Amino acid sequence: TYGDQGYPDTAVDEALEDIGGPLLRQLLDRWVYGTGDPPTDIFAIAGLKLLKEFKDPTQKVPFSGIIEEQGPGGTVLIKHVLKDSPAEKAGLAPGDEWIALNGYRVRSDATSVLLSQYASQSSVQITVFRQHRLQTYPLVLQPALPDHWHIILDPQAPDEARQHFRQWLGVPYP
Repeated sequence: TYGDQGYPDTAVDEALEDIGGPLLRQLLDRWVYGTGDPPTDIFAIAGLKLLKEFKDPTQKVPFSGIIEEQGPGGTVLIKHVLKDSPAEKAGLAPGDEWIALNGYRVRSDATSVLLSQYASQSSVQITVFRQHRLQTYPLVLQPALPDHWHIILDPQAPDEARQHFRQWLGVPYP
């Protein structure tokens, strides 16, 4: 389509949507541009496995759905609130200045340490400044999310999956 001219940023998505239709558009939005995880069994079609692990299993931080950034003087600003996360359900919003967790002041270098002291399903109180007004929101932490993913060959992959692998990549299943 584009020859030697190069192609616009949207070309790959548009081609995928032309081939896969509206369903593929929804999956791209969820898995590539959103925070949804693909179903792990999808990899088995081609004789692969998806392993979700922790880089450091001793440092599991319960999931809050808060993406933070450092503000002036080491303060913590909420940069993003992930969709359908505990933070969104609690009512937190981008732009909030995160002041305290269960009454303890938070600093940009210690939020993970503070959160790691709580178990999943714990209810915590998040105190923020929003538009110069101090507000507190209850937030229920979810289990820690793996931070390291590997796609590996499945040594027990059936012949059909090995054939799909070969058709997909054009090389024999190792």
